[in-house]
Amino acid sequence: MERDLNYFWKNCIERNLCKEYVLMWRNCKTKKDFIDLSLKLGSIPYIATSIYNGWGISEKYICSEFSEYINGKYIGIDVECFNKINKINKDNKEEIEIKSVLYCSNKEDINFKENIIHIIDCDCDLYVPFNEIKIICISNKSNIRLNLLECGTTTIYLFDESIVTIEKDTEFTLTQFYKYSDNCKIIKNDTVGKYLFKRKDLKI
Repeated sequence: MERDLNYFWKNCIERNLCKEYVLMWRNCKTKKDFIDLSLKLGSIPYIATSIYNGWGISEKYICSEFSEYINGKYIGIDVECFNKINKINKDNKEEIEIKSVLYCSNKEDINFKENIIHIIDCDCDLYVPFNEIKIICISNKSNIRLNLLECGTTTIYLFDESIVTIEKDTEFTLTQFYKYSDNCKIIKNDTVGKYLFKRKDLKI
């Protein structure tokens, strides 16, 4: 059976997908709607695990059916439905849009200028400049070479058998790793930044 959206939906129902997500999924009318739903932080562990364990859509299906929405071609704006996250900057109130992107089966360098990224089955270099909010989710046996270019805090969620090799950082970078699996790996070369490593339970 092809691992398409119908296959994924059937398996989600059999696994008692929560009513909230059933409703949100039923409200998806376009491919863009589904991509936005998949980029929610609450959705990413579910999507990542379903692909890896074989009961979700496949990487091949994502690349063929959602090609116009992956690998830098589409940016989801405020997919969490927070509308805007407000930041107090001195006496001025500044609104920040949260931007989310999806990469799948990508082998080219990624210059991550958005806020949230889900990397699926990729083998590439990831360059991370300064940004207010940087959340990186890496899944499905991805092999990522991480380059932390400027000061700031980066949060990385690592799934299944994915590997992150830290190639470059600065003494002003703080990186928090959350490992969802004992099979994923983090390799540090000559690093000077600060790192925190935590184990996280996978609840889907």
